[in-house]
Formats: sequence, C-alpha cells, structure tokens
Amino acid sequence: MSRRRRKKNPIVAIIIIGIVLVSLIISGAGIAFKDFFIMILIIGFSVLGVLIFALIWNLPVNKGKRGEKRVGKILERLAEKYNGYVINDIIIPNGNGGTSQIDHILLSRFGIVVVETKNYSGRLYGSASQQYWTQVLAYGNTKNKLYNPLLQNKTHIYNLKQIVGNKIDFYSCIVILRANLDYLEITDEIFTLREVKDSLNEELKKDNYDDEIIRIAYEKLIDYKNNPIATTKEHVKNIKETQKKIEHNICPRCGGKLILRTSKNGSHFYGCENYPKCKFTKQI
Repeated sequence: MSRRRRKKNPIVAIIIIGIVLVSLIISGAGIAFKDFFIMILIIGFSVLGVLIFALIWNLPVNKGKRGEKRVGKILERLAEKYNGYVINDIIIPNGNGGTSQIDHILLSRFGIVVVETKNYSGRLYGSASQQYWTQVLAYGNTKNKLYNPLLQNKTHIYNLKQIVGNKIDFYSCIVILRANLDYLEITDEIFTLREVKDSLNEELKKDNYDDEIIRIAYEKLIDYKNNPIATTKEHVKNIKETQKKIEHNICPRCGGKLILRTSKNGSHFYGCENYPKCKFTKQI
C-alpha cells in the first residue's frame, strides 16, 4: 500500500512566512527579538482589552441602562423647566406581597407620567390589547414574544395609585429606543427617544394641579426610593413568582382569581374576579 501524502496546511505556511518576514524586518531595523516579543505582548493584551470592553459595552443589559440614563436626563431637564420632580429606578410594593420596579416617574402640575424604557430592536408587531407582542429579528429568521409594555405600565400605575391615591391623573409613556415601530397598531403612549421630549414638552405646559398637591405625592414616593423595600435581586425573584401566579390564574395585582370571560366581539380571555375595581386581564 502506498502511504497517503499529507496535505500541507496553508495557514501554517502563511504563519511561517510571516514570522520569517517579520524576523527579517526587525533584524534590519536593529530591534532585538526580546523587545519585539514584549511589544507584541503589549499590543496583544491591549487589543484583547478593547475587545472585552466592547463585548461588555454591547451587552443588552448595559445598553438598556444607558438608554434609561438618556431618558432620565431628558425627564430631569423637563422637570427643571416646569418646576416638577423626577424619580428614576424605584421599587414599590404591588399590594399583593410582591414588588414593582418603575424606570421613571415624572411629577408636575400636568399630572404624573409613568415612563417605561425598553431597549428593543428589530420590528415590533402588536396592539394595545394583546398580552404579548412579536419581535422580529435577523430579517425574519428570529421571532420572540415580548410582554406588552403597555400592560406592564398599567400595572405600575395601578400600584402607584395605591400609594398616591386617585386625586391626580396618571399618564403612561413607553419609550422604545431602537426598534421599528411602524408595524405596531398603536399611536398613543409609544414613543421613540426623539419623540418623547417634544411630546412631553407640549403636555407639561398644562397646569392641572397645584404645586402643593404634586409635592405631597412626590414625598410619598421618594420615601420608597430613599428606603428601598427590596433589592433588584429580590425584585427579580418576585417577578418570577408573579409569573407563576398568572400561570395559575391568580391576579398579580389584587390576588383575586382570573376567571374566563367573553368580550363584546365574542373572543375569550381571563379577567380578574374583582372587576371593575381591578381590570387585570390575561389572554388565552
């Protein structure tokens, strides 16, 4: 039997040629091999450090935090302009033994604006009433289900009312940073980062309440910011427990049972037994 001839690896050949060429260059330049390898190590570790930083910088959680900071700065400037208040990243009780984490609350003579920031990308499909939206990525090759942020913010407002009361009107505002919103069946409450400043600036011109009423509401809420009732880790645990409750048809807002109901158009859904006091719904 004849022995099979081994194929040469072209990459190995290129590396060898590269080493020879670099050796000739550094020899001609009078650079010692020891200094050369130290220089290569320094460059290599520098490049590695830049790559690691870029990976960490582009993690979704870090992008989300940067987005929230940008929205927070916009709200703080508006609050200063209209003699209002802003509370960022606050955890409050949900009235059912759990917690609710809210990105931003803007209080002014206009009312209380509850802002939820989402770092979504791709194309978003959904309506105001749908429990889940569809996120389409990679030219349609990847599809994800996302919990409707409008419903999430309704829960935030419900929990805030248990603290502040119903004397002040609440407004929901969803800021979506990067996604294509053209396919959403919604025109109100959903904004891009560019749109939210102009929209709120127009609304905040309205003086619906006295400064004292707003100040009292702010003091009730800022106490939860200054004295957190839970850590972020504990809040995440509470979210998982809330999801389990929903799966077992228990209302996450008031603890009531979720019972099967029929809408006006004949479709079925689960609604809280304490309706109309509690308007939480779960799609089938």
